[in-house]
Amino acid sequence: MAFKVDQLEQILDRPLNDEESRAIDLWEKCKLLAQQVMAPGWNVVLEILQSYPLKATADLMEIDPAQDKEVLAQQAVAFATQRMFTNFKADVLRAIEAAKHPPEIILQELRKVTPGVEEPAQEELST
Repeated sequence: MAFKVDQLEQILDRPLNDEESRAIDLWEKCKLLAQQVMAPGWNVVLEILQSYPLKATADLMEIDPAQDKEVLAQQAVAFATQRMFTNFKADVLRAIEAAKHPPEIILQELRKVTPGVEEPAQEELST
């Protein structure tokens, strides 16, 4: 990842500011995550993560309803694990979408060398 920042700094003939560096770093991480989602083991990761709220819910169903504190505690576990799984999936989807949109500093430089370019195709940026 750092080589792209170094390359861009050379092209710009100036160091990137913190915001530009963070945007590029985040974009690179999003692209890496988007690649992982396509890996054969990704569905296994999702199955494992989904198994936690399913198990927590099954465990909740095994508690005697008369045991108020235990029911409440296990319901909190089931709720939290489901929330974490749902948020994880949503965050991954947002990251995949973000990977499709290069940071503005990169687009600015691309526009300089390729007039009329608004936002390059993802394939062009991956090479």
